Order: sequence, then C-alpha cells, then structure tokens
Amino acid sequence: MARRPPRPNQTTDHYAELGVPTDASVSEITAAYRRLARMWHPDKRAAGEAAAATARLASLNAAYTVLKDEERRRMYDLQRDATSASTAAEHRRRSPLVRLARSARGALLGRRAPASFGWASEVRELSERNARRVMRAAGGRPLLIFVHLTGSSRCERAMGEVRRAATALRGVASFAALDAEAEQRLRQELGLGNVEVEVP
Repeated sequence: MARRPPRPNQTTDHYAELGVPTDASVSEITAAYRRLARMWHPDKRAAGEAAAATARLASLNAAYTVLKDEERRRMYDLQRDATSASTAAEHRRRSPLVRLARSARGALLGRRAPASFGWASEVRELSERNARRVMRAAGGRPLLIFVHLTGSSRCERAMGEVRRAATALRGVASFAALDAEAEQRLRQELGLGNVEVEVP
C-alpha cells in the first residue's frame, strides 16, 4: 500500500526556510539545503546553541523533504497558493470600504445577511424585496430553494453542490437561496416555516 505524503506545514514557508525563490530548481534547493545543514548542524555549534541548532536543522529537513520531491512540492505549492489567496480574501473582506459596500448593497436589496452565492451565480439570493421578482424570473420552471444558515460549515459544504446543480440544470430549473435566520418572515410566507434550523 502506497504511503500518502505528509501534509506540508502551512505555518512556515519552506522556500523562505531554505532561502530559495519559488521557481528554484531541485539542484538549487539541494545546494541551499546542504549549505544551511552544514551551518546549522549541532556538532558545528557551541554547546549552548545545540538545542536551537537541532530545531533549525529539523525545520530545514522538513522543508527540503517537501521541496525535493516533485509531487510533494506541487501539493505544497497548491496549498500555499490557496492559503495566500484565502488570506488575501480575508483581508479584503475586513476592509472598511468593502464593509461599507456590503452595507449599502444590503440596504438597497433588503438583505439582512451577506450574499452567500455571489452576484454572478446561477443561484439567486432571496430577500423580502426581491422574492417576487425572483419567482417571476423562474418563468414557470421549478424554483428550488436552498434554505441555509450563514456561517454553518454544513451549509457551506452544501453550497458547492447547489452551485453545481444550478449550473447543470440551467434552463430546466431555477435555484434560489434563503438564509433561514435573516429572512424568517419570508420563510414563513413561503411555507417553509417548519424547516428545522440546526445550529452549526
């Protein structure tokens, strides 16, 4: 049975650890590792620095183990890119200008909760102000309503499936999303009052 490679440690940057650029070749990575391993080997350090040198050598070994192997390096780069993208998205989300824009959008569209599916999605967000328009836009096609809780990890996972279903059934059915907590009155009007709201 093939062993699965260990997941890279996302708290450290392996490239920075070895002092190499992200596009470094394997030979450059090996040369940098060997140079640093000789410098940080515990036998080459003073007795008081042995513990720190051992820890540093262990982190160098971890970085080299990931970057020397093509498959592990590819996986590490993908995870590293995803982490940096989500960090950038988090910074944008917390920006005062973005919060102001979301507040204005909520005031204009009547949303009490942030849009879960985005503007360009096949899945329309339902609010009291746009419910009639969304239902008219369905044009006689079935309207499938995804009732969700903002911030629920289970609902977040299900949103991907709803997006894929909406794309696959484009023209056959219409999809809408309804935040169960933010739009309680609309939920009652649509006859979805008996939906169990499970706290995540």
